[in-house]
Amino acid sequence: MKGCPVVSSGTRGPVATTASPAAPISTHQGVPPLRAGQGHSFLLRKLHSLSGIIPVGAFLIEHFVSNAFATRGPGAYAKQVELLSSFPFVFYLELFGIWLPILYHALYGFYIWFRGESNVADYPWAGNKGQQFSQIGNAVPPLLAGHLLAPHLGVTLDPDDFALAA
Repeated sequence: MKGCPVVSSGTRGPVATTASPAAPISTHQGVPPLRAGQGHSFLLRKLHSLSGIIPVGAFLIEHFVSNAFATRGPGAYAKQVELLSSFPFVFYLELFGIWLPILYHALYGFYIWFRGESNVADYPWAGNKGQQFSQIGNAVPPLLAGHLLAPHLGVTLDPDDFALAA
């Protein structure tokens, strides 16, 4: 029967429990969770996510496609750039498709950050140095940064420079 006490005997003696688990107790304040139908926060946060993903994703796809023409030679790439530059609505496409969504994303992201509480203490660094390096790499990709900065700094890269400690 639901809600009736169940007695279990273990090493510590009989312990009374209930058949249904107790509701979890939340001790964390911060920004409230997303709940559909509760104010405008749900809609604004969804728009925040989409205003970051869609413009950046479309920007990357367009550049991957355009730059793929470079594999066909300088003439094909120049023709692709000329085609993109010839659109009469490029300014408005960039304004409403990139600049304003990214501006909203930045401003609302700052608002979310400003309202929230720090949770740094809730996520301590764990594991050995290699695992900690991987955790840092989730936020700042050091391998990519090293490859991109090395030519500008005049540094020769050795594959052993990027080996993770086991």
